[in-house]
Amino acid sequence: MSDETANKQGVLLLGHGTRSLAGKRQFLDLCQHFSSLLSSTPVEPAFLELQHPTIADGLGQLLDRGVRRLRVVPLLLFAAGHVKEDIPAAIRAGVRSLGFVAVTSIELTQADPFGCHPALVELSRRRFEQAIAGKAQISGNDCCLIFVGRGSNDANATAEMHEFARMRQQSHDGLQIRVAFLAMAQPLLASELQKVAACSFRRVIVQPHLLFHGELVAAVEEQVGAIKSRGNGQEWIVTSSLADPGGEIGCGTELLTNVMWERYQQGAIHVVVTDTRS
Repeated sequence: MSDETANKQGVLLLGHGTRSLAGKRQFLDLCQHFSSLLSSTPVEPAFLELQHPTIADGLGQLLDRGVRRLRVVPLLLFAAGHVKEDIPAAIRAGVRSLGFVAVTSIELTQADPFGCHPALVELSRRRFEQAIAGKAQISGNDCCLIFVGRGSNDANATAEMHEFARMRQQSHDGLQIRVAFLAMAQPLLASELQKVAACSFRRVIVQPHLLFHGELVAAVEEQVGAIKSRGNGQEWIVTSSLADPGGEIGCGTELLTNVMWERYQQGAIHVVVTDTRS
């Protein structure tokens, strides 16, 4: 193998996966935009589950193109089980299934998830502003913003969600902000919606802290719709997911690409633990 081949670098952009075709297109469009910024570097998208291309598919494309220095950039929000365990295990399995031995054949590195990156905080703020654009002005004390996370058994991921909400609070003087989760962490969204509905807020904005449309966004909309149908006089608003709709290049694409670029550049310092057993 020549030095040029041994040093050829590629990027695997990795999403969680969704059954939603709209969410899949959002992910692939964002990956295509990022790829256009790295015209001389092979870039492939892949999903951890539920969709194609799979991790093995993406790895195969990159290895077939001569890539031997691989950077994995997870398009995920927080460092929970997927980032810490599932992705490294899937990468190792994929490399072995393609006939390569990690460590001796391929240099593998994995970037951090998006976390509380300032560009993500700004994008979240813009989605909030877009959701209330054109609506009547209401004082902050009469409004409540509920951030909704996927939820995780990982305490650090839950803490990061609360830290993200704290950072968002800085741009909303007087607005009450709460955090809820769809599963595995407390408080659950259903419980928090009940509590807020019993308060005197005139407007409640529910913001799914999710990158792409899918079943989780639909679950948020369904639960909010059930509360709204009671007709207690409150105005209920659900914001969009963070990424731009498929086929559009707007603030979501711009700001998420900024985060991806920074994580990509940092990727070399985060080594994927590899299994050298035969």
